[in-house]
Amino acid sequence: STTPDTSVATSFATAERRDLTQRTDLDGMVGHGESDPLSLAGQGTITRLPGIGTVVGFGEVLAEVDGSPVLLLEGDRPAWRALDARSDDGEDIRQLEASLVALGYASADEVEVDDEWDFATTAAVKRLQQWWSMPVDGRIDLGEVVFRPERVRIAVVEGHLGDAASAAGISVT
Repeated sequence: STTPDTSVATSFATAERRDLTQRTDLDGMVGHGESDPLSLAGQGTITRLPGIGTVVGFGEVLAEVDGSPVLLLEGDRPAWRALDARSDDGEDIRQLEASLVALGYASADEVEVDDEWDFATTAAVKRLQQWWSMPVDGRIDLGEVVFRPERVRIAVVEGHLGDAASAAGISVT
């Protein structure tokens, strides 16, 4: 059995329960950083534009041209040419293949992520096109995708439905 230690003085106090708060006022502006223009390449008529503040992730629809989606894909290089089995090797093919694998349109076992287009790349592009109800031709035409290094938040949209794709006037953060 244990005997209480009576050599230490003890007393009781009343506790009051209340909320603790602290306030600091700072000057500043909340934002999403500098805006950067985002161009829609290719020909056609704008049939859908994103709303300001919309966050567009990789593999999602950025806008619509001629009734077909323009998809955002991950990559540092802008789309500058159509891509298909006849394309010369290039870094743009590598970033397309990396996006196709990352988004699940192909596995890393199926598509070798390199700068060469092969039959597996064509098959993965056709799966992406079928999923998005795009013309299934195994080819990425200029204007069907936009490559960016990060997902984007729409900051400005100056274009209107019916304008040429090049007049979309989209800026992102």
